[in-house]
Amino acid sequence: MAKFHSLEEAQAYFQGDRFASGNGITLEALSEERSAAGMVLRDDHRNALGGVMGGAIFTLADFASAALTNHLHSPTVAQQVSINYLNGAKGSRLTAVAELVKNGRSSMVTEVRVTDDLGRDIALMTFTSFKLSAAPEGAQRKDGNRIMKIGKLNLSGRRILMSLCGVAVCAVAVGFFKKAAFGVDPFQSLMSGLDQLIPIPFGTLYVIVNAVLLLFSLIFNRHNIGIATFINLFLLGYITQFTLEALDRWIPEPALWIRVLFLAVGILVLCVGSALYMTADLGVSTYDSIAITMADKWKLGKFQYIRITTDVCCVVLGIVVFLIGGGAWARGPEFVGPGTVITAFFMGPLIEFFNVRIARPLLKSEKQS
Repeated sequence: MAKFHSLEEAQAYFQGDRFASGNGITLEALSEERSAAGMVLRDDHRNALGGVMGGAIFTLADFASAALTNHLHSPTVAQQVSINYLNGAKGSRLTAVAELVKNGRSSMVTEVRVTDDLGRDIALMTFTSFKLSAAPEGAQRKDGNRIMKIGKLNLSGRRILMSLCGVAVCAVAVGFFKKAAFGVDPFQSLMSGLDQLIPIPFGTLYVIVNAVLLLFSLIFNRHNIGIATFINLFLLGYITQFTLEALDRWIPEPALWIRVLFLAVGILVLCVGSALYMTADLGVSTYDSIAITMADKWKLGKFQYIRITTDVCCVVLGIVVFLIGGGAWARGPEFVGPGTVITAFFMGPLIEFFNVRIARPLLKSEKQS
């Protein structure tokens, strides 16, 4: 899962790289597939012959690779580098573009091409980088809180608490969504259909379905599995079931305006929970892992397009299973409606708002403590 939520956040973080900053290197672009860094050439970048020092070129390439790899997993350090210097730099500025070649369980491979502002290829480098844990096992923080190590994840109590609260809040939101009956997110459409077909409690059904999806991740891509994955697997279904049953007892037949209110509350609460859960960065849900694996490991296409495809499949399959289970067409809006459209297209800005106002400040205060 990506570390930085914007280029500006990444730039602020890498200002702490004093050697790169002192050499005038700046981060210019960053995504989960590539990064770009630039450096205006100065007199102190040149050797006795007047050419640009190979070390200066390497520093720029190393910075670009480090930005990309640490965006995907932090911390990551260079382990092995293959360097080919192709031409002498003739321009006044160098640019390094790093592209991800492989993202494995314990290492990454990136290829970095350095060019000058005249369009000449200056160097081509291949970096093999090793994924480190965030802190040694059993490390002690200044405030006395021990950092726990689970597998390859170092988890502070604050991140675990954010994941727990985020999943719980999201589960409550799903309960409000279902009670509003204006449509739910695509995966919950599938779950609603299965709930109609299979006569077991929703919480238990949710655990079973996600356990099956977890097998997919264990077989094909364990990188995205973390403690938050299991928190989501075992808690979300039961909390959603409890919330919906409580709302059914309190307001069995809600009026239209109450349903609209439930939808608004569901959207707001879901965005807050998503901000906490995503920013804690301790793993993704089993459903999210499917699209990530198809995009990042199998290279079947861009993540957003694959996610749209899996979402459509969930909605269609959910409706089909619902009808097979004896559900009525009249209940179609419970699957696809305004709530589905809002979750698909309009939640991003709200999640980012709560990231800035709540989630990131929590982690920032953790780092400063």
